[in-house]
Amino acid sequence: MLRGRWLSTAAGPVPDAVEQRIRWLVAHRLDPLGSATDGWDWLFRDRVDGRLWELTFPEGMLLHSGPRLLRVIDAATSSAKYPRPPRDGTR
Repeated sequence: MLRGRWLSTAAGPVPDAVEQRIRWLVAHRLDPLGSATDGWDWLFRDRVDGRLWELTFPEGMLLHSGPRLLRVIDAATSSAKYPRPPRDGTR
């Protein structure tokens, strides 16, 4: 599980190293499979090892939806919350 944080600076909040890593993974390594019905939580598949990852915003009431949480979830959990992901990793 990766939980990002925002650091307070004189210029305003900035993402910590974990938040930056989550953003990189979502942009470069994880393929989106769909979102939950609320549109905030997302399901991804790791294109290297096939694991399912869930991206959530536990502090969504903050500016820009707050820091992110990225965690591995199993197929049973994902199928209860998200539309069935394709087996080959395509959308």
